[in-house]
Amino acid sequence: MLRTSPKKLTAAAALVAVLLGAPSLRHGFLLDDYVHRYAVLGFPGPMSGLGLFNFASGDPATLKPFVDIGPYPWWTDLELRLVLFRPLSSALVYADEALFGDAPGWWHLHSLLWSVAFVLAGSLVLRRLTTGALFGAALMLFAFDEARWIPTSWIANRNALVAGTFALLAFALHLRWRQDATKWAAPLSALSLAVGLCGGEAALGISGFFVAYALVEWRQYKTDRSPRAESRGAASGSLDSARDERWVLLQLVPLACVLVAYVITYKLIRGGAHGSGIYIDPLDSPVAFLVAAPGRFAALVGNLGLALPIDVWLAAPQARPALISLGALTLVAAVVLLSRTRAALDTKERGHLDTFILGTALALVPVLATFPASRMVMVPGVGAAGVLAFVMRHLWRQQRRVLLGGLVFIHVPFVAGVWMLNQAVFDGIGRKTAVAIAKTELEMDRADLRVLAITTGDAPTGLYVPIQRALLGAKLPARYWILSNAPKAHRLVRTSENAFELEVVDGRFLDTVFEQIVRTPLRPFHAGDQVQLAGALVEVLAVDDWAPKRIRITLDRSLEADDVRLLVWRDGALRRLTPPPVGTVVELPYSEGVMAAASRLAD
Repeated sequence: MLRTSPKKLTAAAALVAVLLGAPSLRHGFLLDDYVHRYAVLGFPGPMSGLGLFNFASGDPATLKPFVDIGPYPWWTDLELRLVLFRPLSSALVYADEALFGDAPGWWHLHSLLWSVAFVLAGSLVLRRLTTGALFGAALMLFAFDEARWIPTSWIANRNALVAGTFALLAFALHLRWRQDATKWAAPLSALSLAVGLCGGEAALGISGFFVAYALVEWRQYKTDRSPRAESRGAASGSLDSARDERWVLLQLVPLACVLVAYVITYKLIRGGAHGSGIYIDPLDSPVAFLVAAPGRFAALVGNLGLALPIDVWLAAPQARPALISLGALTLVAAVVLLSRTRAALDTKERGHLDTFILGTALALVPVLATFPASRMVMVPGVGAAGVLAFVMRHLWRQQRRVLLGGLVFIHVPFVAGVWMLNQAVFDGIGRKTAVAIAKTELEMDRADLRVLAITTGDAPTGLYVPIQRALLGAKLPARYWILSNAPKAHRLVRTSENAFELEVVDGRFLDTVFEQIVRTPLRPFHAGDQVQLAGALVEVLAVDDWAPKRIRITLDRSLEADDVRLLVWRDGALRRLTPPPVGTVVELPYSEGVMAAASRLAD
């Protein structure tokens, strides 16, 4: 099959993308999907217009109302800034809402089409840098890549597919310009990159391949023009595009122009991240970025080379040292294999392999600003597919069949299983969330309620509850205060008519990644800190390292007031808790959230 015509191989790759992504068509909405629909339909919130990915502006005056009355939790850093420039992806959400409304299957079909488009765009790049069976192997590896499973399955992350598709198309056009001297391809490449950047930050990674190709071409040009090479007539062995010295490095001018315009735009809208525990802006916090980068880079390399399950980085922090260690070993093994592979190649193929290697490494740099996840290596994955194809061909020629078979198994049937398993988890989370929302013990027609969500299970049944209920026709409560997302047992002590203390047993608040989205450990709490809300006061009574251990909540009215509701996560839903008598201690055992339950059932 790998020697079939390129057109048939491309069609087969598109079919693989369809088959792998097809299970997502039965999924519902999930997490930020509700937030986006909420904003598009005109509900009040920090996101509006083409800024559907502007979660927090960095302006305390703008953010504080959403902390005062919810749903942003009390520990949110008021200087938090999470502003992502994705106007094209925002516009596509408006289009989906106008065309499909509350029918998620059609939204997911839209995402699936982008997944196919992404694979097709990657095929254009691979066809420029590989041929024959090498192209077939690289394309199939790219089509099976599990990096697309979240963007394909989660509508809110479709932006990565949109950005990546135009980014890969931009590089393919750039290669056509350089290799075939097709002048019209250069401006179209710049335009495609600009459109990709309007889709999302994922497009930034492709700049690494532009730089890599230019550096490899420059090296080859200088080698071919050296006195020794000229005496042998070696210029004829140069890379396809080494025709004009003036353009060997000047080819990066269009890329630079687009990136400068992008940076200026980002600065004008105050884009980027600040104050979050999972996003590190290298310009805002360079030391923190440099400390986190090596471990994250190793984990990402492990995913690209051996499909290490780095998506557990969030759910299982205890697995991070193993992921980093295995990733480092993968990197060492890759260096050995690639040195042997390169030695057996001619000048042209060695240049293309070097473009894949260097481009992949450079493309990983922008994604080091956040936690490792398979979806972060979508664009770098085109280079990894090329690298793996070269290595596999070398192993075949050296008759290293066991090692070759292991790599094929990991990157085809094993990865296909990862697609199926992860999509089953996503489907389970969506379905369990819908059930939990329906069972929430809260009136649909009361707009005056002051809701204290004492324990919330996890992210889908915490922050998003009032938004999901509003989309179902419920009135927004006057207040919705999330007190804890900690996946631990809690202890509640009623201290007065209008106050109680809440303690995390055998743990602390803000230990999970979802809690740290809105506050970084670099902004610690201290005993005695107070957070004034609109009608309630949160006091930090004890801390463990940087995070609260025990807090006191004081309302401006009795806990028994008609408009006060205490909710705790129990038996798969948020359920009413009757205020205990003053002086009473109530143990609140940990109850599994929908994400943990869905993951367990899929195992």
